[in-house]
Amino acid sequence: MPRILIVRTEGSPFGTRLARVMRTIRETGWNCHVICAEGSVSQGTVDGSVLDLREQITIYEFPVPDGLGSRLYRWITGAGYLGSRHFRKCLKTRLAENAYDAIMVKDSPILHSVFKVLDRNREKDPPVVCEMVEPRVAQAHDSLFRYGTWVAKIGGYFRRIVPRLRAVERECLPRCDRIFTVVDEMKTWLTNTYELDPNRISVVQNTPVLSELDAIQEPGVPPKMSQRVSFVGSFGPHRGLESLIDAAALVRQQQPACPDFQLAIVGGSPAQVRRLESLCADRGISDITELVPKVSHRLAIQWMKESDIGVIPHVDTLGIRTTVPFKLFDYMAVGAACLVSDVGPLGRIIRKTNAGLVFQPGSVADLAEKLGCLLGDKQNTSAMGRRGRWHAERGLCWEIESEKYSQYLASITSATDS
Repeated sequence: MPRILIVRTEGSPFGTRLARVMRTIRETGWNCHVICAEGSVSQGTVDGSVLDLREQITIYEFPVPDGLGSRLYRWITGAGYLGSRHFRKCLKTRLAENAYDAIMVKDSPILHSVFKVLDRNREKDPPVVCEMVEPRVAQAHDSLFRYGTWVAKIGGYFRRIVPRLRAVERECLPRCDRIFTVVDEMKTWLTNTYELDPNRISVVQNTPVLSELDAIQEPGVPPKMSQRVSFVGSFGPHRGLESLIDAAALVRQQQPACPDFQLAIVGGSPAQVRRLESLCADRGISDITELVPKVSHRLAIQWMKESDIGVIPHVDTLGIRTTVPFKLFDYMAVGAACLVSDVGPLGRIIRKTNAGLVFQPGSVADLAEKLGCLLGDKQNTSAMGRRGRWHAERGLCWEIESEKYSQYLASITSATDS
């Protein structure tokens, strides 16, 4: 049976996207080995899957020393982005003890460490695949310089994090046998920026496993008293939630004929929830707003199912222009009309599917106008939701999208057999 080594140095190896990828790999007939940071294995079963991935996958953890000296070393060297010496030692050991038919690397920054070890350990290396869900250069720039504190800005500048990440991608991405991204915009950006062969880049969108999503019936969502407008996801600074709250207040103030509605914002930390509670009180919409801390994935999907309109008010950044959140396809799959900022793939997909409306990013007035249109025309809003579901059933689901992984893995085994 062919064997693949999957590398993830940040976050849980059983996050939603990578768990779906690993399950697809298993179903294709491959064995999976995973290298991850010590303590990062938190959840084995995702999306209501009947498969406990932790019992089907061999896991190797590398240590992450927590002393002050170790943390300072990681901060100075950028090891958190680029890979630590403990990771490289673990990878070297695994390659010495096992023969792998492919290596899949989650996120581009760690490619430098992977190729460094491969160049020293193997005469003939297995093909390296990069699972590039997010544009890490743009993401690092935003987190450090656009939204970071002054300490983060100074540290990012002197450690040269962004130039170093860009150099890693420029050097290592051409060496990858295949790159998997989540949107066409990312493929175009990679091709133009690094002059990569587009035939070696495959797009697999962040679509849901439709059969599992349909089976979710999770208690805990209060019954609707009117049309529910929701945002479900993390409360990062690029999410545009302040604009959503301001737009909801504007609809209530300036469109008195608009039907009653509820606003649900789900997924933040307790501190973030308290901050938005204060903002809602200041805008006079606390009585129609439900602010909920982070919930399980299943309960998050249930909130979407109990929504009439799903809003994704992301601000315009390079990162948002070249990736797409899970929630867009989840909202479409549950039959909620979508209201999204017109940034990159968000606007393109909604225009193409006619599953909702788009608004100018950062414009509270335009968001309020489009929200009022959806609330005031229930028949058209319901039709948009049905169109979203129609597209989910006919292509925008993991059952269909994941075939690209299966086809690629089959090409490796065919080449090995020949």
